[in-house]
Amino acid sequence: MASCNSHSVEQLPLSSQTVSSLRKIRVYSVHDFLLADSAWLNANAGVTTEEYRAVLLFVQKFHAPRVQNGVEVWLQRQAAERSGDAVLPTLTPWLDDLLGGGLRCGQILELAGEPYTGKSLICVRAVAAASAHGHQSLYLFSNNNLSGARLCESVSRALGLLDELSRAEAEAVDGEGSCCSQEKTEIIPNTDMAKSGAEEGMLDSGAASILPHLPDVIHMALCRIHTSSISRAIDVLTALRDLYKMLRSDNASVRNLRLVAIDSFGIVCATVLGTFQHGRAMMMECASFMKAIAQRYNISFLITNYLVNDGHTGKKPALGVSWKSVPHVRLMLQRDSKSAGRAVATVLSSNRSPCKQFVKYDVG
Repeated sequence: MASCNSHSVEQLPLSSQTVSSLRKIRVYSVHDFLLADSAWLNANAGVTTEEYRAVLLFVQKFHAPRVQNGVEVWLQRQAAERSGDAVLPTLTPWLDDLLGGGLRCGQILELAGEPYTGKSLICVRAVAAASAHGHQSLYLFSNNNLSGARLCESVSRALGLLDELSRAEAEAVDGEGSCCSQEKTEIIPNTDMAKSGAEEGMLDSGAASILPHLPDVIHMALCRIHTSSISRAIDVLTALRDLYKMLRSDNASVRNLRLVAIDSFGIVCATVLGTFQHGRAMMMECASFMKAIAQRYNISFLITNYLVNDGHTGKKPALGVSWKSVPHVRLMLQRDSKSAGRAVATVLSSNRSPCKQFVKYDVG
């Protein structure tokens, strides 16, 4: 599936005069057109409302999922089941039980929930569990909600090395074992990770100071987790596009990638859905990249979303009807009104579990 960025405006259902006007204002590709505001396009290139709608319909048709017959679906499922990476445990027991073992590679899981229902913690634990099993993972996070200490703790828990983490924390505080730490850094690659991570905001200063004291196995597991901060929908689209290019070129740095977590996709998309007319098209282009990456490269996606009020049923996931068909599994997380510190996870849609199945769990 090609990106809109690789198609010129000449391929859009627009007149040659309109295309010429678009090029004069430096709108060369379909992607450039979708990023521009409709009012700005009308004022500077004479793009009418009818033409703008025709372009959106054209883009939706162009990015429609490819129709597959039953044999193709069966062969893909058999290939995924034969691979040892078909299921990724999440380090969250109730979620693994609900999903039948964990995240399915090649599929998209959406966690749509209220605040303080553990969505970010689930993401951190999932990437930590994937790393502990020897896989690479990509974690895109918003609002600077990634805690380095929590990441270290989750990786250590996944490896069964919580005692070693406590020992490393003690060494970082009192300075004991400094000679041993210096010897370790000679055999651990990427020893500047603590410094660069703290500067970029990916690791807090406390977690960064612990890194040189960590056992090799924990340090290496942390190195398999790639993180990036996102604040806009275009940040997600750019990251997915770049990842897709790297996967297509068989880049060694992502050859072992098995999980992509985006926290929170709903929040970053909300900024464009309510303001810009092209926001939905941008969201669906992100969805197209997710599907292509998941299906072609057997990678699992973990997406978080938020809830909005529904006049009929109380609460529903945000992002609208067009996004509804994108995830393979949708779970709704809500706080338990009868018990503090607990929440309820309900299956909204799934290709493996019965809908409306629910489980109560402790948050944190």
